[in-house]
Amino acid sequence: MEKINNVGFYIFFVEFFTYPWEQRKLNEIFSSVESGNRLPKDKIISGDCPYVIAQTTNNGIYEYIDIKTLDFHGNPMKLFKGPSISFSIDNPNAIFIQKDKFFTSNIMRVLHNENLNEDHYHFFLELLRLQTSSFNWAFKFSGPIVLNLVLMMPKSNDCLINYYEIKTIGSFFCYLDKLITLHQCEPILKSNLIQIIIS
Repeated sequence: MEKINNVGFYIFFVEFFTYPWEQRKLNEIFSSVESGNRLPKDKIISGDCPYVIAQTTNNGIYEYIDIKTLDFHGNPMKLFKGPSISFSIDNPNAIFIQKDKFFTSNIMRVLHNENLNEDHYHFFLELLRLQTSSFNWAFKFSGPIVLNLVLMMPKSNDCLINYYEIKTIGSFFCYLDKLITLHQCEPILKSNLIQIIIS
C-alpha cells in the first residue's frame, strides 16, 4: 500500500492540477447515447464478438456471439466500436469501458466519441460512476439524463475543454487500477482521489 501512495500521490500532485476546472455538460463530449438490441437466449449464436449485458462481472460480457446474430425482430445486431463506455439504465454498477467492438442488450446504453482514446474514457468512466449511485430500476440512468449531467472538467487557457488534461488524469486512473489489482488493495484510495480532484 505504501508503494501505491508514494507513486500515486507523486503523479497526482505533479500532473493533475495544472489547469483550472469548471462545470460542463456531458453532451459537449458525447453528442448522443446509443442503445443495443433485444436478444432472446434462443437466438444467440456463439462467436467471437462480446455481448454486453447489465451484469457487474466480467466487464459486463455475458457471452461471445457471432457477428451475423439477429435480434428479436430479425434485424442485424448493432455493432459498437471500441473504446466506448457501456452502461445499464437500471443497474448502476454495470458500467464499463469496452476496448474493442461489441454488441449490447436493449437495456444497455453506449457512449462513443471517435476523437477520444482509452485514457479519456477512463476519466469519464470514473466521473459517471460517481453519478450512478442515485439511480436504480425505478429511477433509470437514461440517455437524456446522462447527456445532461453536469460534471467538473479541466479547461485550457482559452476556456475550452482540456482534453490533454483529461487524458492525463484518465491515464492515472488506469494506472492506479492496475496497482490496486496487483497489490489486492481496497479501491478506497482511488475513490478518495477522485473526490479530491473534482471538488
